[in-house]
Amino acid sequence: MFTTKKLYEENKMFMCQAQVLDVLNENGMTSVVLDQTVFRPNDLGGAQELGVIESESKAFHVTRAKENEGAIRHFGTFESDPFEPDERVTCVLDKEYKKEIGLDVE
Repeated sequence: MFTTKKLYEENKMFMCQAQVLDVLNENGMTSVVLDQTVFRPNDLGGAQELGVIESESKAFHVTRAKENEGAIRHFGTFESDPFEPDERVTCVLDKEYKKEIGLDVE
């Protein structure tokens, strides 16, 4: 099983580099598991976009994050093709979501 490093516990980061560990499709829902993240687990259930995970040519819009046995699963939708395992990506929190969790917007 994978474990995700929780950068949000260490400091108030709103952006990070990460490596894709897995992309899962279950019951019509897509999730991405990373080696580390700035996305906090939440129960918003897709009510708003939390941010984006992107590589040079792909983007995944995150609407929910959930912890499962030490791994943070980022739920959302891809703009086009999914990530591949080991692909390097950048995680960026949405400006409105940063306000909600108490991070400086500027």
